[in-house]
Amino acid sequence: MIYNESLKFIDGLHDRLARLYPLHQKSTDQEGSGSGSGNSSDDSTLHIYYPGEFDYAELAPLSGIYALLFAYVYFFLRKIELVRSKIVISC
Repeated sequence: MIYNESLKFIDGLHDRLARLYPLHQKSTDQEGSGSGSGNSSDDSTLHIYYPGEFDYAELAPLSGIYALLFAYVYFFLRKIELVRSKIVISC
């Protein structure tokens, strides 16, 4: 009983994903044209390629963190240079 329900779910999911992401999918007329290949749809692996999503809003916080880190290191090293030069002058 549960196995039959899960098969219906998997088939429905397969159909929905194939409709949503049709890139690199075999059409139904190409699958049927294979003569005697012996591979049913249950035995084959289906690869679904979907377009990547990139949003510049995700890049803004990372850029801000890098800018703050750069400023911190820059000002910290500048203070060390100032202290070192004062020690050299006093000696």
